[in-house]
Amino acid sequence: MVKRIFLVMVTDIIDYPPVISLIRILLELNYKPYIIGKYSDEIMKKEFEKSGAIFFDTTYYSSKLNIIKKLISILSFRRQTKKVLELLEVKKDEDVWFLNADTISVLYKLIPKYRSILH
Repeated sequence: MVKRIFLVMVTDIIDYPPVISLIRILLELNYKPYIIGKYSDEIMKKEFEKSGAIFFDTTYYSSKLNIIKKLISILSFRRQTKKVLELLEVKKDEDVWFLNADTISVLYKLIPKYRSILH
């Protein structure tokens, strides 16, 4: 049985090479990673999808956005993430990995609801 693991990141994954390595390692270890967030490298994204990763694109967030756009994108990301995790029916023995401080600060209310890894 393939074990599911959920990776959540508010910023673009392409900006964080360790997350790309993490996805590769999880696939090599026969995990089925569900990635909630933005990944703008379409070529690599397709390679990961061929290997079994599943992506759920969310609203683009950047700390460089003006304050109004930043607030809108944060609220949208929070709503999208909650909806996807509910849709996927995350079980109590499955891990949800919240990747980076921005993600943790945006989703702090969701963290206690799941078996969480904060990275």
